[in-house]
Amino acid sequence: MALYSNFKWESHVYQSSPRTELDIFAPPSVESSSSAPRRTLIAFHGGGLGSGRRDMWIPDGVAATLLGRGWNVISADYSLLPQSSGILLLRDLAHLEQWIVANAEKLRINTAYIAVGGTSAGLLVAALLSLYGMLDLRSDLYSTAKPTSALSVVEGMTSHEVAVEEFAELLGSSHVLTNDADPFSVGGRMRLLLWANKCGFTFDFLMGRHESQRGIGVERVPEEREAEILPMELVSKMPPSWGIHGDADTFVPVEDSRRFVKELRGAGVVVQYIEIPGAEHELIGLLAD
Repeated sequence: MALYSNFKWESHVYQSSPRTELDIFAPPSVESSSSAPRRTLIAFHGGGLGSGRRDMWIPDGVAATLLGRGWNVISADYSLLPQSSGILLLRDLAHLEQWIVANAEKLRINTAYIAVGGTSAGLLVAALLSLYGMLDLRSDLYSTAKPTSALSVVEGMTSHEVAVEEFAELLGSSHVLTNDADPFSVGGRMRLLLWANKCGFTFDFLMGRHESQRGIGVERVPEEREAEILPMELVSKMPPSWGIHGDADTFVPVEDSRRFVKELRGAGVVVQYIEIPGAEHELIGLLAD
């Protein structure tokens, strides 16, 4: 990823159990240690909540632009489904916030000016800066089995190509941050995402309800806390937001973003929203160009 070759960065552990890391990028012209704290973007990677890591699938075009304008950029790992649930995601975010506040002075982070964003599933984690994100997790797209005629497509791979038998090892693992070198290989995490989408298990994974999660001790999300991890049910609490979505997205329907924007504006939230004509789900490279 161009960010790692074009900008200075360093890694930090923001959570000890499980050991979870972030990378912080400094703008090209690093000022003296006495200079004012900088505005900061916190970015979360995509990957369907079950794949990806902090050095891939982040909004690198947006990040590079902000770095050029003197911002910091933080890219953070987070616990992955199905070895985690929404409760663990909330824990990760709480620990990340605590770490940033505790280290703000040293790293010159202006905590009064922080933008939070993500691509695809990273939006559910960020829920603020919308880049073609997974938004309405209660919808049939994530919670209902699909007919054979319905296809989910990611980087040319279709949901018809995957079956539960190839995920025996992954579904039995308890490592919440383990990620394969090739998530699109047989038994890989992106193929698991497609299978979960085809079978309507994504929402169950997020809530810790799937039968495979019982055997590895994943904490189930209490019903009264479900709304805390569903962006579509948090619109009244959202800050000013910016969104972008390709109108030819075959994985996350553009209608999700349109509805989210409508809900935000109905709640009085200031929103800037852009649709890219003909753009598919793989919008990150397009943005970087």
